[in-house]
Amino acid sequence: MQIWNAFNGMEIARVQKMVGSLETEAARIDAALGSLTTALGNTSWAGPDREKFVADWQATYAPAMRKARDDLRSTAARVRTSIQAQVKASGT
Repeated sequence: MQIWNAFNGMEIARVQKMVGSLETEAARIDAALGSLTTALGNTSWAGPDREKFVADWQATYAPAMRKARDDLRSTAARVRTSIQAQVKASGT
């Protein structure tokens, strides 16, 4: 026997909490990106391994972290827009 959920819409408070989590995690990535970049700049390390790591950091790792951060922020913005539409539609 299948039970159908009659709920249609969104639990605004829970979804707002999720937006907060998305923004928090984006900020954490941003902070990690900054501290890792600073640590790399302050690390005594010379030679081809460092040069390779710095090149990889600049070309791959840091951009991937920025993309993840930006994706979380854009998702939060889209969800926030959905919340506003739900509030408008339900009159709450």
